[in-house]
Amino acid sequence: MANKGFIKFNGKPLPNPKYLMEIQRQQLVKNARNSNGTVIASKINRRQIKLIITFPHLTAVEWAEVLDMIEGFYGDVSFYDPKYRKIVTRKMYWGDSSEKIFKLDSSGMLVTEYIECSCNLIDMGGNVK
Repeated sequence: MANKGFIKFNGKPLPNPKYLMEIQRQQLVKNARNSNGTVIASKINRRQIKLIITFPHLTAVEWAEVLDMIEGFYGDVSFYDPKYRKIVTRKMYWGDSSEKIFKLDSSGMLVTEYIECSCNLIDMGGNVK
């Protein structure tokens, strides 16, 4: 069983991911050019985060638990944010997910383990808690 707790979705801990996680930041900008052709830009909201999470190995039960969370679509996600150097909570939604079958049961019909299970969580904006 994987260790849990580094990332929480609606208070429920996810298995700890490989390398913990990758964080991508995006700044939304409203921009246009003035009559001189100069770009005029203004920042919209704060930088938003995308968490890319990869689990190196999960049992079928563990991955199913994560997939059940993904079906919930959005919720409060708590994770360590390097900008604030602490655990923060943000409203996020689930993006894509994928997995590779690693092991089948003795009948060859039931998957028992997966590797390289991957999913991402995407910031919905708003305040950081």
